[in-house]
Amino acid sequence: MRETEPAGSLWRHRDFMLLWGGQSVSLVGAQVTVLALPLLAALTLHASTFQVALLTSFSTLPWLLFSLPGGVIVDRSRKRNVMLWCDVARFAVLCTVPVAAALDVLSLVQLYAVALVSGTLAVLFNSAYLSFPGILLTKSQLVDANGKVSTVSAAAGVVGPGSAGFLVALVGAATAVTADAVSYLASAACLLLVRFREPRPAPKPASDRGFRRELSAGLRIIVADRILTFVTISNSLGNFLLAAISSVWVLYAVRELGWSAQTVGLVGGISAVGGVIGSLIAKPLVKRYGLVRILLFSPIPFAPGQIAAGYVLPGLSGQIMVTIGFTVTLASALTYNIAQRSYRMASCPKEMLGRLNATASWLQWGLRPLAGVAGGALGTVLGLRPTVLLFAWLLPLVAVILWLSPLRKERAAERSPVLPVPAASGAPGGGEPTVISGEREHLAAGTAAQAPRYDRSGGQHPPRRHGPGT
Repeated sequence: MRETEPAGSLWRHRDFMLLWGGQSVSLVGAQVTVLALPLLAALTLHASTFQVALLTSFSTLPWLLFSLPGGVIVDRSRKRNVMLWCDVARFAVLCTVPVAAALDVLSLVQLYAVALVSGTLAVLFNSAYLSFPGILLTKSQLVDANGKVSTVSAAAGVVGPGSAGFLVALVGAATAVTADAVSYLASAACLLLVRFREPRPAPKPASDRGFRRELSAGLRIIVADRILTFVTISNSLGNFLLAAISSVWVLYAVRELGWSAQTVGLVGGISAVGGVIGSLIAKPLVKRYGLVRILLFSPIPFAPGQIAAGYVLPGLSGQIMVTIGFTVTLASALTYNIAQRSYRMASCPKEMLGRLNATASWLQWGLRPLAGVAGGALGTVLGLRPTVLLFAWLLPLVAVILWLSPLRKERAAERSPVLPVPAASGAPGGGEPTVISGEREHLAAGTAAQAPRYDRSGGQHPPRRHGPGT
């Protein structure tokens, strides 16, 4: 059963606040490792451009390898327990970095291993974390929950990079990783205090058993809906391009622009204010203009800030230009993410949340390891600045794909932040519509069941199919 807190009372929802608070602490801590590992490789181990970029590939490779089986595992398990054990394991893995550095045995191989194992645990944790609110909360609370989660994530982006930069400068990159390790212990402690006990997952019907069939369930949902397919393609391209830029960004800032670790962290922290702004304005923007318009227009500002970063020169003016550009990028990105999560969340049966989230992550994040390799290879061959510019100039395609999709003609969500979706007969969890995160998907006996459409006056139209065969 879900908890019965009144709708809109998340500030008084003890279990959600613990879940949210614990993850907030670990998000801030994670910013340290994001900065510290590349700096350790570049400055302490004197790694090449390609070797540093490989860190991004190893940390994101688990999204390609383990997202789909991870989703099945999460749906077969109690999600709180999955999150708890992932936090404890990440604490242990990260602690090996300062220990190895103290013993003077730290190596690139160890950093790659830490990135790979931590990334694998992050895949499992995120699949459970994104699915748990759908069980813990009522439907009417989910959009508010998405906004709160995104706001804290953006706030962590403000506090984290600046703190990480100064912490790395103060105690060294290896020792600074300890802060991230401790943050996972704090998250685990919060999860232990959650009172809500998720029911044991119900046994699967005989026709739905089989690991391979469960792996493909989330993919079938995405393929059956053309809007969801286009949004997933757009997200995948955007993640690939941004990951490629990210894989060489620290080296570009340090070697091409002459920035210190503190400057890299400070610029990242200040520009992350854009994420906070985006997370705060998303809900009123959706209410005023409709979810579809926000999905179409919010990706347009993704590219200018990244393009500008490729042209700046060393010095204060370049730092200011990058800060402004990244602020705009993050504001639009957070607005888009909240909108697309709420769009997806209105449709999926709760028994499918883990698999659908995992499949979306696999499709959208699975290319990131290749992005790291591509960024490192092109950075070595072309140079760091041309590589940043090449990927930045491809970013406008993210918005172009959405404008070429059926989403441009869609008016189903113009006045509702959460789409009401009737469960089709035979669908698991039939009866109450549930929520997830990104675009619309409807599963009913292996096919797509579409939600009723609503016009501006609130009138209801017959379902309109976007699936194959129409």
